[in-house]
Parts: sequence; structure tokens; C-alpha cells
Amino acid sequence: MELRSGELVPVDVKYSDLGFVTRAWRKQMVAYAVLLERVLRRRIEREVIFLLPSRRVLWVRLTAEEKRELPKDLERMRKVIDSDSLPPKASRERCGYCEVAKFCGKS
Repeated sequence: MELRSGELVPVDVKYSDLGFVTRAWRKQMVAYAVLLERVLRRRIEREVIFLLPSRRVLWVRLTAEEKRELPKDLERMRKVIDSDSLPPKASRERCGYCEVAKFCGKS
């Protein structure tokens, strides 16, 4: 969405009622921001997650450091895909809410 100030704020709609931004959601939002910055040549500083069931809005402020880390994240993903294997399991404390728990056996 474009605010009256001219600021562009990407919006992601999630069918979830979590009251916090998960690590995976945050990484996804960073990727959206970097893509939009490259295509539109405009800076993206924050984004919105709209939680559909509760109609809640979560504002996410993005940092330059997160954007700089994106290529490293993508490289790690490529290595996992190329190896055709799952990454090692993380601890429950580190995982918290996880969208892919059913794949790694943490469910």
C-alpha cells in the first residue's frame, strides 16, 4: 500500500491468529522488501502483516542488517535444496512456532 506520505508499505495476509511475527514471516518480509526495492527503486522500511481471522495488523520494521543478511540466507537455502536433504533439527526453544514442524518431526 502507498501511504499519503508516499511511503510504500508491503502487506502480507496470513491466515493465522498468532500475536507475534515469526522468524519465518520476518525473513519472508525482508525478501519482499529487497525485491520491491530492486524493482521499484524505492526504499522499504516497514511492512504490515494482516492476520485474517482476527483482522489484526502487525507492523514490522525492517533493518538494513536484515536486508544485508538475505543473500546468506538464500545461499543456505540453495545448499539445502542442492543436497536434497533436510537441515538438522533445532531445539524446541529455538523453533517456537514452526510452520514446517511436520517435516522435521518436531510436531
